[in-house]
Amino acid sequence: MKNIIYQIIKISNTTGLMVVINAIILLMVFLQPMEARAETEPVQILSTVLGVGSGQTPALDGFDPLISTTEASEDLESLYIYPLLYVNRKMQIDYSKSIASSISINKKQTLYIIKLKKNFEWSNGKEVTANDVLNCFTEIKKLGALFPNQGLAGIPQNIDYLKINNSHELTIKLKSRINPKLFELDGLTMLNPIYSKPPTKKNLEKNSSKINAFKISDGPYKLVAYYPGRYVELEKNNNFTLKKELSGPNFLRLSLNYNNLSQVMGLFANKLQIVEPLASFKSAVKNNSNVDIFVNKKGFMGFNFIAINYNNKSMNEFKNWKIRHELSQAVNQNEIIKSVYHGYGYQMHGVISKAQLALIKYPAKKVRANNKHIILNDNYRIKSEKEKMVNSKSITLLCSDDLTEKSIAEIVKSNWSRIGIRVNIKILPSNLLIEKLRTNSWQMAIVSFATNNIPIMSMLLGDGGRFNFSGYKNSRINLLFKKIKLSNNNQELSKRMYEMNNFIIKEQPFIILPHQKIIIAYQRKFKDVGDAFPPQGGFWPQKIN
Repeated sequence: MKNIIYQIIKISNTTGLMVVINAIILLMVFLQPMEARAETEPVQILSTVLGVGSGQTPALDGFDPLISTTEASEDLESLYIYPLLYVNRKMQIDYSKSIASSISINKKQTLYIIKLKKNFEWSNGKEVTANDVLNCFTEIKKLGALFPNQGLAGIPQNIDYLKINNSHELTIKLKSRINPKLFELDGLTMLNPIYSKPPTKKNLEKNSSKINAFKISDGPYKLVAYYPGRYVELEKNNNFTLKKELSGPNFLRLSLNYNNLSQVMGLFANKLQIVEPLASFKSAVKNNSNVDIFVNKKGFMGFNFIAINYNNKSMNEFKNWKIRHELSQAVNQNEIIKSVYHGYGYQMHGVISKAQLALIKYPAKKVRANNKHIILNDNYRIKSEKEKMVNSKSITLLCSDDLTEKSIAEIVKSNWSRIGIRVNIKILPSNLLIEKLRTNSWQMAIVSFATNNIPIMSMLLGDGGRFNFSGYKNSRINLLFKKIKLSNNNQELSKRMYEMNNFIIKEQPFIILPHQKIIIAYQRKFKDVGDAFPPQGGFWPQKIN
């Protein structure tokens, strides 16, 4: 959900003058001359906002690809850290665009031999080698708990050893077998070559002073400069191996201004060429003759939900799954889609988003497994299990200062009042909300969670899961996680994933909210903008013409 404040442009009889004043001030800001560099250098510049198209609250928390946790930082890093395995729009490994040329697996599915192409180079002309992949794995082990994806697909705990066979071939031996598709798409995709040892302290200001550690790139762009609170600059890596994939702008400027009104006015003034506006701005943006609209109908890879803190004794009543059913049923998702998303959203009751259907596909949307329906999200409502509250319950619902989240919180408050729950909304800045979730004092909170390629929920719901901040425990779902990891083939993997999704629909360990589609507004002089926003997330400016 996006961190946006646009109340100042809400037109009414009493605030119209203030709107005009604010609009003039903002317009004057954007009409100020850009730096001389942008005007005098004969380069094609694309100015946009960091994290554009992610559908998440954008925030930069460093340049180190092994410790950053925000979608915006990961999108930035994907421009100068090229993947060992390139995952295409069909959620398949495309070896023609990967650093790896092939992967061979033994019958026991515990030994992986990965061959690298010999034509991939860093921006300084040196070859990308197996030692660069080893650098990444070594750093992950050194980071320990600082590595945000620790344990995902068995990285690094389930790796017995990583051995260099030659400069362009390596062997990975697993301690125990795991489904190959899961290991490749969620595990090996984290082992991307690293040229030099990056700083490991998770502190933006310290990392920014060591930006030189990340200036050598094997990706389509390379870092040039970072101006705290203003923007990040990148330029095209002319030594990028896949030159056919490098048709985009020569120079990128990624603004750190996340105010949506400022973004839209910057678009109108041609100071920004691509932005991600609120759905409520779509009509105004579309009426501009120089601007066009692209809608990513599948949204981001992840979901929004209301977390329940089971560690808080005051929430013991909500350990009853029937009561959680009542909470889920009471949330009017259509009202949220219409009033908050302005029609740009779809109902969601499980954790498999539309962006992941190409990967987690099954022969039919409805099948029978263990005498239970496995059902996808579209407009499906679980049968209500009536379990009335003994007494009227009062809870505190945390949300960030993001306008979208605040609007959703108000709708939830109204919906739940009809089933005897009084909701007190407490608004916190995003960073303080995250800190609060690490304690046991909160009760409920609106949270957005971005998943990996295969949305196994072990990190969020499993015993000891890194992001299981709510203290949820269930032996059945832990067994499902185990079955997913040990599934024998792709069809069984998909079946187990749907079983997990079905279990979550029934159990409702958290209250799932509707999914929001992503709107992209851009200057019409640019072409192929839709290709720059793949369904699995990220921003590929090299695709823009």
